[in-house]
Amino acid sequence: MGPIVRLQTSGPQTDSHYLWFASLTGGANNNLYLINANGTSYTAAPLIPASPVVDGDRLRLIARGPVLYGLKNGVRDFIYNTGTSALRLTAGPTGMLAFPTSQDTTSAMIASWSTGPAPTSSGTWTSSTFTGVENQLDEGDRWFPLPGYAGFRKAGGFASGLSQGHNAEGVWSISPPQKQYSEVTLGAVSTGGGGPMVRIDRNNPGQTGWLLFLWRTTHRVPGSTG
Repeated sequence: MGPIVRLQTSGPQTDSHYLWFASLTGGANNNLYLINANGTSYTAAPLIPASPVVDGDRLRLIARGPVLYGLKNGVRDFIYNTGTSALRLTAGPTGMLAFPTSQDTTSAMIASWSTGPAPTSSGTWTSSTFTGVENQLDEGDRWFPLPGYAGFRKAGGFASGLSQGHNAEGVWSISPPQKQYSEVTLGAVSTGGGGPMVRIDRNNPGQTGWLLFLWRTTHRVPGSTG
């Protein structure tokens, strides 16, 4: 079973949608899927894996701009940016799938279901110390990945990428004053870089925005002074 977002109700992609398919531990197909359908046939393309579920789990699939993410019991389970996909569904209603493995439909019973606009994020535009352990990095629904990036996690007071080399993210939920700012505190690292971003366009599938990139390395470029 699982929640559905951006169901296409007309056009050449009738019934296409994004589906978070959830099953028990040991079950197959625990993924976020892009269902590409035309009214008579369909294909199911897995986009990103999700964790298994148990009775009583509460799942919420949220679509904001090009980004989709799933919450399980209020904690972010996965996040996916559709920006690199050839087929992107940008609008459409929500729904729910129940898929019993037998003729007994109660074997996939849904206790309750509701839908509506995505909840207002609790994130603020104050700075973060990255304390604690959080995977995926959420912090009040402030963080989302650039296209093709897996996300962030917290470890030892630092924010690091979930995938090697994927360590850049943006913030979307802030409601800043006209003089927007972004702040970063450098950690004790010997090499690598990063920096604050402003003016992120979350509705653009490309990687847009302004970045102040700071780099620390043990290797000096020939002819440089620092």
